[in-house]
Amino acid sequence: MIKYKDIIGIGFGPANISLAITIEEKAPEMDVLFLESNQDIVWHPDAQFAGTDIQNHPLRDLVTPRNPKSHYSFTNFLKETGRLFKHLNLPLTYPLRKEYAQYIKWVGGHFYNKVQYNKRVINIDIVCENNIHKGYKVTTDDGRNYFSKAIVIAPGRTPYIPSVLEKASSKRIIHFNKLISTLSSLENEGNTPKNIAVIGGSQSAVEIILDLRNRYKNCTLHGITRSFGYRQKDASPFMGEVYFPEHCNFYFDANKKGKEELDRDLLFTNYSAADKDVVDSLYVQIYEESITENQRVFVVTNREIMQAEEINNRLKLTLINRYSNQIEELDFDLVIAATGFRNIGIDENQERVPPILDRISEHLDLDELGCIVIHRDYNLRTLSTIAENRPIMLNGLCEKSHGMGDAGSLSLVSLRSEIILNHVISKLQQGDPVSLPNRIELYS
Repeated sequence: MIKYKDIIGIGFGPANISLAITIEEKAPEMDVLFLESNQDIVWHPDAQFAGTDIQNHPLRDLVTPRNPKSHYSFTNFLKETGRLFKHLNLPLTYPLRKEYAQYIKWVGGHFYNKVQYNKRVINIDIVCENNIHKGYKVTTDDGRNYFSKAIVIAPGRTPYIPSVLEKASSKRIIHFNKLISTLSSLENEGNTPKNIAVIGGSQSAVEIILDLRNRYKNCTLHGITRSFGYRQKDASPFMGEVYFPEHCNFYFDANKKGKEELDRDLLFTNYSAADKDVVDSLYVQIYEESITENQRVFVVTNREIMQAEEINNRLKLTLINRYSNQIEELDFDLVIAATGFRNIGIDENQERVPPILDRISEHLDLDELGCIVIHRDYNLRTLSTIAENRPIMLNGLCEKSHGMGDAGSLSLVSLRSEIILNHVISKLQQGDPVSLPNRIELYS
């Protein structure tokens, strides 16, 4: 007889770690399991650049907005590690990224008995017995099967590399989320890059240029952006209310046109822009290089990439000026795409259905463009072949439905985890699902 978990969480990064906290504090009797593809808890390991911060208020951590008295707050982490007063004395607005990664690992470490590591999920199947939807079978890459009444998916967003770069099929083109590990491999092989391009106008692009400039003293760097220059983030406290929970409700209720207008209005609070401190630092460093006639960093603006091809172990980029139509070619050892991650949608930098859901996409009630539909409580809209009290929840990847504040930021993960848990509990309390017509026997 199959034993079903109440919840299986796919992925154990910040979103599902926050869910684990919420379950422990609100529903400890639930039988839950998390499956994580990595060997241990890691948070952006390839973006831990020296001196970089998280651009997020330290109290908007994995639990405090939901439960300020929790053991798992960032403040308590500092207290228990003996760093509270030293941290409070730092001349910083936001915590260092390296320290916040330690915080996330510290919290996650309290739940090792609820997590199995080195478990990459390759399939999610519907389980039907006697034409009744009983739950889900989750299969990992080692061939093991796990069964659950509800699924909470938090796999993180899919890295986006522009198609013009992907077409080159070159190992010399990487997404920035693989940067530090790639550089380590190249150094071990004796192939330290001497000429690097960083594509994009984001916070990550500027941080990467600053890091590489300090890391490699004999390396030439080109920052390539289609914009006029690196733009400063819109850091107005009025615009910062996009990270309030009330904005999620406001955005969710807006119609399609309203959402599009809000996205345009709020774009530079999070995308295609960088914080003032890193923009200023890069500008000063470039200026200093120019007056000492030792220019190593070049910013190439207003450029679109027309073509990328590998020739004689070099990556040649063909660029066109967006305004003069002048064409130029530049060669690099390594090209880093600081071009973000895919959201839900139909544009080139989006995806209709996250890859983890491909196997059961035929049971999802997609919209007219073939995209997943996410309800207010973060449950996916499904067809009648999925029982209502066997929910599939999406913990993250919800910017399309809930707005920018519910995207990659940590600001609302604690509140979202509570909404998800409450929804799952309310559905599971309805009891075993009744027999529904037209079911597909995927497992028996």
